[in-house]
Amino acid sequence: MSSDAYVLARFNNVIDLVPATESMNASSSVSSWEAIDGQYHLKVRTRDTKAKLTETLGGQSKVAELLLCPITDEKTLRPIEDNFCRSFLIVDLDKKSNKNVLSSLAEIETVITINETSGGCDLIIEMAADRFDLIDAAIENKIRSIDGIVRVKQNRVIELTS
Repeated sequence: MSSDAYVLARFNNVIDLVPATESMNASSSVSSWEAIDGQYHLKVRTRDTKAKLTETLGGQSKVAELLLCPITDEKTLRPIEDNFCRSFLIVDLDKKSNKNVLSSLAEIETVITINETSGGCDLIIEMAADRFDLIDAAIENKIRSIDGIVRVKQNRVIELTS
């Protein structure tokens, strides 16, 4: 079991994302972060508490929402190419179908990692493919049809350049 957590942040003003990423680079408790486009603006893997991370990101005046998802189990299914398009899915499950869902997800070629979490959601899934339309098709045609998945929210990884 990991002591890490994913924290998903949505800012009041998306312009606050850039200074927040600079703070992430300076934080020793942040192991990784990525800008995402979707319901949230930033995905952070950290050992910090929610309160500490809120302060690191610029305080409550800048952060509209933080979703804390402690990682309880993680599975890396396949390697990822650096130039692939990537998305993160926030997934809510029907608790009775957990094992069936995990084995079904592992069979999907665009699913790279499956992180079981507690707190704000049940799973955080990383997907990758040559193009976003391949990820979108896998979500619509495969993932949403898995018995036991209640809700799926997609957040695309975006590259920030200066």
